[in-house]
Amino acid sequence: MTDLTDRSATLAIDEPKHEGANPLPSSKREVQSAIASFPNHNVLSHEQATREAILAALPDHNVLHCSCHGKANLLEPINSGLAMTGQGEAAILTLRDLLDLKLNGIRLVILSACETGLAGTKLADEVISLPNRHPSATVNQEKYFAQIAF
Repeated sequence: MTDLTDRSATLAIDEPKHEGANPLPSSKREVQSAIASFPNHNVLSHEQATREAILAALPDHNVLHCSCHGKANLLEPINSGLAMTGQGEAAILTLRDLLDLKLNGIRLVILSACETGLAGTKLADEVISLPNRHPSATVNQEKYFAQIAF
């Protein structure tokens, strides 16, 4: 198995402030534990963790750790996503956004977010959802994906 820690640039998302979202009291501790294994890291916390900031930063990183709220769209799973700082749908980092970036360099993704384990209601055998169709899953054999779904 390839050692990811030495060559990895990690982007960690720590509790974005999405309007109406409940606090995540363990988020900071979780992110600190996650980045401890990766000396080259960038943390976007709270107000810094906007959809735009994350979309801009992702291409420069190959490990992504998200400690945030998730939102499943069961009728249109491609619009499922992660709640970033801001209000409403405009602040959701969607699966469509991630696929549009063509993130070939991502080697490890950890989603610690509610609803990331839910898939769509149609074609259960051909699921398109955050855990099943993250762009990193199809690039090469050295990809790793972890998920903590609630």
